[in-house]
Amino acid sequence: MAKERGLEDELKAFLHRFFGITAAILVVDMANFTRDTAQFGIVHELLAIHDFEQIARPIIAAHGGRRVKRDADAVFALFPTVESARAAGEQILDTTPGSAAVGFGPVLDFGNEVMGSEVNEAAKAQQRHAQHGVVELTKAARATLALAV
Repeated sequence: MAKERGLEDELKAFLHRFFGITAAILVVDMANFTRDTAQFGIVHELLAIHDFEQIARPIIAAHGGRRVKRDADAVFALFPTVESARAAGEQILDTTPGSAAVGFGPVLDFGNEVMGSEVNEAAKAQQRHAQHGVVELTKAARATLALAV
């Protein structure tokens, strides 16, 4: 057991050394995906997702972010600051209906995948609490903004 714990600690240190960053994570989700899929069909919604990506990508880049992945109708992007992530989210939501949330903290950035508790918190906040057109902030993201003032 102690040997397994030592290996786990080594792996954790390795992953954080090579893939660990502190960043803001933006999760933006299209509005009414499930309803519209049932009403119009999956092909129609696949085209809508494509259009959503075409809107989101340049906005993300313009605010210094990088799109990491898409999960169904949600886009995940990394930013250097909460402010830049929130600004990108607001601009995307001004352009297309949806909801968004921003988290901030240590994450593992694998290029086309990002993992960490703030990724989960942002995804949960976006799903549970976000109102259409509003960018929700996790507790950690709000704390980061408070420190910047």
